[in-house]
Amino acid sequence: MFSHVSAVALLAFPLLATANAVTHGGGAPSDLCTTDRSDIQCCKQVGTAHTLAANNARTCIGSLLSFVTAPDTAILGIGCTLASVLFAAGNPCNGEPVCCVSNQFNGLVNVDCTPLDIYI
Repeated sequence: MFSHVSAVALLAFPLLATANAVTHGGGAPSDLCTTDRSDIQCCKQVGTAHTLAANNARTCIGSLLSFVTAPDTAILGIGCTLASVLFAAGNPCNGEPVCCVSNQFNGLVNVDCTPLDIYI
């Protein structure tokens, strides 16, 4: 059973190489992901630091966001896992696929993220 899941994950992984960064605010897409797209993250929540702090004000994540060094307008990812890890375990990405510049708190908060216009 696991060998079938691994084979499917390995065959599907090259499809991630076609991922393109979504542009926000008319800017040019940034090339944050590596060439093989092995650093694509799947995040449970994605948004600006200000919005995520407001939405999570009464949670532990809301408290952690006060320690994140990022401008209020920076795009953050919360609860992120490498997409390749999910695929290897046979799980889909049930969040939003992104590429991020900085990983803080062991993936709990990723900073300076760019959402990707792919379905994984």
